[in-house]
Amino acid sequence: MDVDHIANANAQRLKHYNKVLHEQLAQLKSEIADVEIGFRINFALQSARRIEPRKLCELIDPHARLLRADLAQLHLDIRMLANRKATKNWLKTLRRHKQLLDEAEFDFDLY
Repeated sequence: MDVDHIANANAQRLKHYNKVLHEQLAQLKSEIADVEIGFRINFALQSARRIEPRKLCELIDPHARLLRADLAQLHLDIRMLANRKATKNWLKTLRRHKQLLDEAEFDFDLY
């Protein structure tokens, strides 16, 4: 639809176009709201304020930093697990810690 077509349309046709555009706008607003709700859930955002696209980096950066830290730790874990001796030592340490925790659990008096 171009400007000339709209300029030559009668009032009834313009009313119909406005109705269709209004319905499309409502549908788009609903879709945006659905996407925003999903985004809020994924990033644990509870603010009642509307999310501004220009400020998305501020919202995502803390999560991205945590994910990068987790990824770095996973890379360290993979390297350690690739080393058989280091893995055995790590497992022994875990067993010792568990044993100490189990023993400490029964080492206190309730009365």
